[in-house]
Amino acid sequence: MKTGALFAALMLGIGVLIGAQDGPPANGVVRGEITFEGSLRPAMKINVSSDPGCAARGPQLRESPEDVVIYARPLSASSFPIPSEPVVLEFRDCQYTPRTLTLRAGQNLLIRNTDNTAHNAHAWPTINTPFNNSLMPRSELVHVFAAEESPFPIRDDIHNWESAYIGVFSHPYYAVAKLKQGYRFSLPAGRYEIGVWHEQFRSPTQQIEARAGEISELNWILK
Repeated sequence: MKTGALFAALMLGIGVLIGAQDGPPANGVVRGEITFEGSLRPAMKINVSSDPGCAARGPQLRESPEDVVIYARPLSASSFPIPSEPVVLEFRDCQYTPRTLTLRAGQNLLIRNTDNTAHNAHAWPTINTPFNNSLMPRSELVHVFAAEESPFPIRDDIHNWESAYIGVFSHPYYAVAKLKQGYRFSLPAGRYEIGVWHEQFRSPTQQIEARAGEISELNWILK
């Protein structure tokens, strides 16, 4: 990896490590835990009998919403290269996979239908331009979002049980984690606005300064 390269990775059992850099230890660490008050919506069975192609795959389950998007937005003017690799959202077994997805503004989103039945990708952003496209079996499309935007829903108008969320960012410091999972940012020194998004719970953003060689704790309780 080249010096100064940026990446986002999920370290299972440890948390989320974002924005690590090769070279001298010029970064500061921000870490903590994400918990919540209240009850998560439970997993539930889905009636997919309206489409024989989906019904043939057997019972479907809508899982409890455990995904969390966490990000650290630089408060100073910064620019970052756009990744050349697309982020992939699939129709697989009559569900969106993954349920929660993040990418950069200007990065390609590849939506792929791997099923043998038709689907519909209907995105509902409020800052970016909405789109509504059909995908025949084994087809795909590419879309690019121009601006940063908090996670918004994308649905399938043919199969009303299919939905996912897409978050768009102007910087590379973000990831999808799980509730009750620790996170860890490795960030260049500076001030950041740190936020957490969940489809059911909310929490206000917080500002913090990352100092080179220092560790800061920032815990979250979503309500």
